[in-house]
Amino acid sequence: MAEREVPMAPVQLEMWHAEQTTDSARENVYGAFRLRGRLDVAAFNRALAAVVARHEPLRTTTVATLEPVQLVSDVVPVTAEPIDVADEAEAVSLFTTISATRIPLDSLPLWRITLMRLPDGDHILGFVFHHIIVDGWSVFVFLADLGDAYGRALSGRDPALSPLPYTYSDYCHEERNLLGTSEFRDILAHWRKLLPSALPAVRLPRDGGRIDGAGAHGAILDTLLDASVTAQLNQRARASRCTVFTLMLDAVAMTLREHADTDDVIIGVPFHNRTRRKLRPLIGYVVNDVPMVLTELGSRGSDRDRLDYAKSVTASALRYPRTRQLLMRELHGLTDVETYTFMLNVQGSPGIAYGLADIDMAEEIPVYNGTFLHDFELMLERSSDQITGYLLYDADSYSRSRADALWTGLKSRLLGQ
Repeated sequence: MAEREVPMAPVQLEMWHAEQTTDSARENVYGAFRLRGRLDVAAFNRALAAVVARHEPLRTTTVATLEPVQLVSDVVPVTAEPIDVADEAEAVSLFTTISATRIPLDSLPLWRITLMRLPDGDHILGFVFHHIIVDGWSVFVFLADLGDAYGRALSGRDPALSPLPYTYSDYCHEERNLLGTSEFRDILAHWRKLLPSALPAVRLPRDGGRIDGAGAHGAILDTLLDASVTAQLNQRARASRCTVFTLMLDAVAMTLREHADTDDVIIGVPFHNRTRRKLRPLIGYVVNDVPMVLTELGSRGSDRDRLDYAKSVTASALRYPRTRQLLMRELHGLTDVETYTFMLNVQGSPGIAYGLADIDMAEEIPVYNGTFLHDFELMLERSSDQITGYLLYDADSYSRSRADALWTGLKSRLLGQ
């Protein structure tokens, strides 16, 4: 098996260092689907091999030499042998344990696939990736490519997928070469103007002490905005001449102002960073957390003034979205975890269709592995008529009643109440 060294992208390098200080599985990216219908396991495994062959991060591990680097292997054998389970509850219990198990950064591969067979012949497919090799967009790419290759294998064709003209290695080299260039100096100059000399400290009242590592406990609070509420949001956004995201950013900022008793807040907003077409077919860690700093909130007056301000903050922040921890360390000496008390993660579909031939995989199985990264992270997913999601929080530091109060206040502000 041949290997080659690839430098880490700056975001990967920052995560690698952060991972040396914890034994938590907080950077696991995971999910599960029920596969209804007759799954051809042999064809599935041939398809899986084809996806692994196409995408370098699925054949990657990390090592520390003079600095941490990636080692990309040319071949990594991976198969999914079905595990028989009594029912869906047993499958969820099994996969929850798997998703809560840390993947060491020197593992090869840096991901796990689990196939569980139910008595009625259906299967549950579970996947866990270390975040250092994927982001949310990557999961859609993985499932879409798996479906394409499975269809070929099922029909007796070669499941091999066409090579990518631009690879994740190319991206990593490009990101590293950005450092020290005039473009990077322009990015730093822009953010020096945009960010205050001292970042806001959002200190929410705590009910307990934070615990680091595998002993920490997270919790989730469902935050469904049903069709009626979503319709009200859309109507308010149109009347205010802004987007629903602007309403959300303003609502989070004003809720934090109230609960943290501060006029200045910072909110982390993940941005997919896939605006360049060549990045869209990649599996890899590309997403950036963009800092949204809103100041002097008490003097912003009317709803219109605040929403106009939130729009301007968003536009300025997204002018140079290729930022994340490297920027915060360069300007403020902070890591991502230290920077953000609250993350606002609004996910829309990347428009990537996925599925397996002759299989119904529309049902996503809810699984939560009990970990968290930030004090609070609001995860929302927009569909055509409603917004689903949950509020993930540090359950050692914050009580359920405090999380409830935060979400209740935020929802009221969303609706302009």
